[in-house]
Amino acid sequence: MPFHSNESDFDTLHQVSDHLYCYLTKFLFNGTVPLNNRSIVVHLPFAQGGDIAIINPAELSPKVLASLKSLEQSTGAKIKYLISPGDWHYLFIGAYLKEFPEATAYVPPGRIPSKNPKYPFSLIDITVENPFPQLRPYLEVLNFRGMRDVEDPQKIRPRYELAFYHPESKAFTTADIFMYTGVGEMSAGFKAAGLRFGVLEFHFMKATMILDSEAVAQSIGKILAWKPENYICQHGGLGNMIAGGVCHQLEDLRQWALGLDLTSSKGHA
Repeated sequence: MPFHSNESDFDTLHQVSDHLYCYLTKFLFNGTVPLNNRSIVVHLPFAQGGDIAIINPAELSPKVLASLKSLEQSTGAKIKYLISPGDWHYLFIGAYLKEFPEATAYVPPGRIPSKNPKYPFSLIDITVENPFPQLRPYLEVLNFRGMRDVEDPQKIRPRYELAFYHPESKAFTTADIFMYTGVGEMSAGFKAAGLRFGVLEFHFMKATMILDSEAVAQSIGKILAWKPENYICQHGGLGNMIAGGVCHQLEDLRQWALGLDLTSSKGHA
């Protein structure tokens, strides 16, 4: 099945490609910015129906819940993995655990545990390159290195973010590493931050978010080694994805990171 980015509506399970789905939910960041959340649903077709992983579990509406239950029934797979893609994505996971008893929540250490979420979770191992080797060959996961936790007053604590690659569709996805707006109207805040419409960009805080620019460039290089063709943004409007040609934009970002001088004021622009 070719890569299909044309989502029809919010709270609607959309098939992107074989064994790959998503759904978009409305979400106001800080109660004001219409950022929205896109959950990525991966059917891992192991024996006996396999398993289902949900990356970035967003608000669980009755419509989405019914669609996920239907997907379990049609595939014979159970939702087993509820994966936070990074330090700021955790608010809605607890609702999934109540509905899918075979699932386990996975969150990175640091910020999310410090918020004391009211649900059980397992910590993602941030010391290894791929913290979910059991999901191969259907899903690759990368601990993305070199980002800074801007909430740390000493500016030395890392921010934990992950990148995911679905080989069958040649699509990768991230939450808050990259920013992309390719549909609708770009927010005033993103425009003010210098983000460009239709261009894959690093986080809107740019170099301020970087602790180690070489590690960032190396992580982008590891994503490039997957040879992705498509990108699914976990924010934005309906259909906010890149269908084809994403590698050259990643290479531009890798070169940008390599050229940063974090000791100068220019590097923090």
